[in-house]
Amino acid sequence: MRAAPLLARAGFDTPALRVALYPVRPDRVQVWPAGPLLRAMWREGISAMTLGRWVFVDPEVLRGDPESLGRLIVHELVHVRQFSDLGVVGFFVRYLADYGRG
Repeated sequence: MRAAPLLARAGFDTPALRVALYPVRPDRVQVWPAGPLLRAMWREGISAMTLGRWVFVDPEVLRGDPESLGRLIVHELVHVRQFSDLGVVGFFVRYLADYGRG
């Protein structure tokens, strides 16, 4: 599934958000249910992870409250924007450092 319909369902698909995320386009960001192996590597309390333009979300969260999911997708789209701004190496160095700090 794509991020745009998830944002629309939560009421978050607004022109202001699209401007803030530019050049990221939510209609081009793929959202996948995170598999058990990926979730096993997550710290307690983690429910999503961004890798490039792919967002992996805990399946329970995907089936949950649309507004909470929408907020999470916005958060992950910020990471997609960081990936766009920092490039592959810069993004992963920053992402792993932030992840390590919790």
